[in-house]
Amino acid sequence: MSSDQTLFIQEVGQRLVGLTKQAVQLARVEVDDIIESLDFDEARITRQLDLMLDFAFDPDMLLLYKRLCRHYFHINPIVCAEYVYAYREMWDTTEPKQEPQG
Repeated sequence: MSSDQTLFIQEVGQRLVGLTKQAVQLARVEVDDIIESLDFDEARITRQLDLMLDFAFDPDMLLLYKRLCRHYFHINPIVCAEYVYAYREMWDTTEPKQEPQG
């Protein structure tokens, strides 16, 4: 890999980190508002969860995602479970343990 390619990859990585931090800040404001105002508007909540899912690889965003899911669970547990599964399908890297053969 050339030094130009390395610099390009580093720059893209730095931009992704910055974009992720910005997304977390914006999500925090929205999640706080939804929960503190006891907002039960499903369209608003699911729209926010959809936006957050793309950044749920970030531990701070994941905490916000879980927090909003807990709030949403009391409104619509079935759809909330779908969001939990969506996270797991997209980001959960834990493989199920296999029994030893033999």
